Amino acid sequence: MKPSSNRPVAFVLTATNHGSMLVNRNDFHSTRNGSYGVGYQLFKNSSFDPFGIDFALQLLEIGKPQYSEIGVPVPDYLSPSIFGSLEISKRASNEFIGQAIDYDKPQVTRSITTDSLGIARGDFIEIDFEGMELEALLGAEPTILRCLPRLLIEKIKSDEDRLPEMLNAWSYQLFPLGLNILAYTVQTRWPKKSMSDRSCQGAQRTKSKRTSRL
Repeated sequence: MKPSSNRPVAFVLTATNHGSMLVNRNDFHSTRNGSYGVGYQLFKNSSFDPFGIDFALQLLEIGKPQYSEIGVPVPDYLSPSIFGSLEISKRASNEFIGQAIDYDKPQVTRSITTDSLGIARGDFIEIDFEGMELEALLGAEPTILRCLPRLLIEKIKSDEDRLPEMLNAWSYQLFPLGLNILAYTVQTRWPKKSMSDRSCQGAQRTKSKRTSRL
């Protein structure tokens, strides 16, 4: 049996800005102008090329959907509850989901509107925001008016006066559908030709021309 040879440990498990990584501590090269190497940078800065990564992240931020912030209550996720029915906004009659909800200490969360996504075409939108359906509709108003999609909206926690008023103002016809409202406009129907290469607005113009000829 050969005796084991003594050798320095090369790979080290270390915590970096990129997460836990196995790093070769010999991954460096030193010159009169300084040292470099992936391992050298990770051990020195906890990050590989921190300037380059920060610059890349800043570039990625350009063109991202704009967002605002909203406070979201934080339930006890270890307590059995109907978490899908959690209402974000405090109302006089919030649904009891199985535990009391503290609305005075919300967690700040990003809120992105449908319009900020720059959707070119939308045929169908389903909205179930546990009492914030009106806010969701307002955040999608330009997209809805441009694309005129079919809408399926949960109504049981919404303002039953304002919701129909808003949809009627957008020329939608409303049909009760259980706990929901189906909102539909004749202009939503698409021509038989494929519209995959056209915007919603272009499709509506085509439909209008065909209708005027009939």
